[in-house]
Amino acid sequence: EDTRFLRSLAAQIAVALDRARLLADPQQQVEGRSDHLLANARAREAFVAFTEAVGTETDFLTLARQAIAVLRGRFSEAGVGYYCREGDLWKARVWGEDMNEALVRDMIAGLPSSTPLIHQALETGAPVFTEAWDARQEEIAHSEVYGAGAAYPLLMDGAVHDLLLIGLRDTREWSESDRALVRAVGRSLNLAVERAEQSRRLLEQNAELDARTKALEGLARLSQNLGLQTNRYELIRRCQELVLTLLPPGYAAYFEAQDGLWRVRSQVGDAGSAQLQAVIDTGFAVGQTPTLDIGAQTRAPYFVETYVHSTDGHVEVAGHLNAAACLPVIVNGEVIGIFNVPLFGTTRWSPADRALLVTAARSLSLAIEGAQGIEALAEQTAEVERANAELAAANQELEAFSYSASHDLRTPVRHVKGFVEMAVRSLDPDDNARAIRHLGVVSDAADRMTTLIDALLALSQVGRAELKLRPTALLPLVQQAQQDVSLEFPDQAVAWQVGELPTVLADPVLLQQVLTNLISNAVKYRKPEQLPEVRVWAQERERDVALFVQDAGVGFDARYADRLFGAFQRLHAQREFSGTGIGLATVRRIVTRHGGRVWAESRLGEGATFGFSLPRA
Repeated sequence: EDTRFLRSLAAQIAVALDRARLLADPQQQVEGRSDHLLANARAREAFVAFTEAVGTETDFLTLARQAIAVLRGRFSEAGVGYYCREGDLWKARVWGEDMNEALVRDMIAGLPSSTPLIHQALETGAPVFTEAWDARQEEIAHSEVYGAGAAYPLLMDGAVHDLLLIGLRDTREWSESDRALVRAVGRSLNLAVERAEQSRRLLEQNAELDARTKALEGLARLSQNLGLQTNRYELIRRCQELVLTLLPPGYAAYFEAQDGLWRVRSQVGDAGSAQLQAVIDTGFAVGQTPTLDIGAQTRAPYFVETYVHSTDGHVEVAGHLNAAACLPVIVNGEVIGIFNVPLFGTTRWSPADRALLVTAARSLSLAIEGAQGIEALAEQTAEVERANAELAAANQELEAFSYSASHDLRTPVRHVKGFVEMAVRSLDPDDNARAIRHLGVVSDAADRMTTLIDALLALSQVGRAELKLRPTALLPLVQQAQQDVSLEFPDQAVAWQVGELPTVLADPVLLQQVLTNLISNAVKYRKPEQLPEVRVWAQERERDVALFVQDAGVGFDARYADRLFGAFQRLHAQREFSGTGIGLATVRRIVTRHGGRVWAESRLGEGATFGFSLPRA
């Protein structure tokens, strides 16, 4: 009660003294009112300027200064500070005039998040007003001069981004109008900061897009001559030249791990130090050079904002380097090297610079993969060319052999045949029957030799003939083969069984040879005194058509089936079944040229089945 009485008495005395002072000096009363009006005018001007800046200004600190000016216009003795977060500390970036130097030093050094006023603002995300300020309780040294405090949190993406702290000297209470002003300035500043942050992000995104565009344009130029350039290190050198034209001053080096060292394989630009260049040329130890090792281990871009010169163990030669970027070059899933770009005069990689290097490294990896593909294709092409050359040489030899067979071999055969006929005519049949018989054998052998030569020539011509593929119905070809066989064996009746036959993609002339040869064999290799039975049918499969010719003849030993399709290979004696041994070899060559295959199945004495496949029409 005594305390309340004394406070009430003191307040009444203060009011009485003010009134007496004004009554005693009317001039002082007028000057006081003028100062008050002038202060209000200045406050209004500051608020108008701040309101205009909110719509146009994008710099955080400029906006903060103008907000502080508005608050100082209303609270002339106030201490106001704009704080940004660094780790767990809130450090002042802008503050009002006439503040305690010791307090300003503490503000710059940073206030911890645990400071009661700051902690409450962080917890609630709303303005905090503290009355009857107690510096010790609030844990802010050198703030004893203030009677009330406030904290206004500035939010960004739902979290506290910055803080506006206010201390009032001339009062220990916040009036509703003063609270409303702080809230109004805080809301306006918060909106301005959000818009400034959005503008900053938009500018960064535009810069990043611009950098990517420049990088892609440059890498497009780099790839223009890719078809002519397959050297990995030439591609890397061109990429290094490109990125250096778009980055702050520095140099570019490409390293590959070899024999326990990171060895430079391509470098563009001066390293800035003869001593550093000597170390680069010698090589860095793998596993002891974090700047290069991390990119290879993580397989991800690695950017160093502030290069610590002792990081890689070369303090004495790397003092002029301030930032570094290391990007793994990944080809076919493997890290083949590190694309390294150290900078001299900056300690920060902008988003645009990062985007440029990431895009460049990825494009370089693709370019090297493409170059390797071109090299592999060139090797394959060279192999094909060598194979074609060998095939051409073989064809030339075959043609030479064919010429020899058609001319050189025929000549002595004709001589043998001619002189045998002359000898037979000169002999008396009654006295030289045995000699005539022997000469007849020689004549038959000459005829067979001629037949073999003709068959061999026909086989070589099949291999050289141009394929004229078109949709070909199989039934007409089978019917033609039946007619050909009836002419070949005019006195032989045959029991035919022909199924439904499809259309295939083939050369009809060559395919006619195949069917005629198979059907002829089916009739020829019949059992003695037994009506030959020949069955022809087809199977349409997913990718091709299989055609089968089956007989009920003498068959063959299945162990020797692989010999059937070779030239001059026979499984039956000539005296049993005549032939040249070329027919099935011709079948295989024609079918193989069509992209198909041939096969045969049989059991001795139980007939045989021959089959071949052809592409679907």
